[in-house]
Formats: sequence, structure tokens, C-alpha cells
Amino acid sequence: MEPLLMLTVVLLLVHAVSSLVRTAIARRRYSRCYLLDYVCLKMAMDRKVSADIAGRVAMRNKRLGVREHRFLLGVILRSGIGEESYCPCSILEGREESPTH
Repeated sequence: MEPLLMLTVVLLLVHAVSSLVRTAIARRRYSRCYLLDYVCLKMAMDRKVSADIAGRVAMRNKRLGVREHRFLLGVILRSGIGEESYCPCSILEGREESPTH
């Protein structure tokens, strides 16, 4: 009787662990973020940024890791924003932490 009980316990543990792994994988698979919409707006010429300047602004943010930088690059490439993009003056001036209107 003892081996049957041990086998049952082992099978239940294996089932529980495999269920947890499947749930974790499913959550990771469906936890993506997408750019849903953006607005075309003609701003002042002093707010125009090239891809090089946008890249430097993104690299300035120390909170972003490699994955986040790759995500931003993918959004920029797939959105069709191109070379004629505009940026808020607080970000261009390096005041991301204390923006004003």
C-alpha cells in the first residue's frame, strides 16, 4: 500500500508543477504591449527630431534595459514615424523628471 501512496503523491506533485509552468508560460506569452494609436500633429520646427536625436534621448534614460530599448526601436520602425518626428521640449531639454506645460 505504501508504494501506491508514494506514486500518487509524486504524480500529484508533478501535475501541480507542470500546471504552474504552463500558467507562467501562458501569462508571459499574452503579456505583450502594443502601440494602438498615435496622432499626426505639425509642431514647431524647434521640436523636430531626427532618428539619431531620438536614439540619443532614448539612451539617456537609465531606467530602460536592453529589452525596453529594443521595444522602442521596434515601435519606431513599425509605426512609420520616420525622420520627421517631433518631441516635447521638456524631453529635448532633458527635463523628463520635472516636465512643465
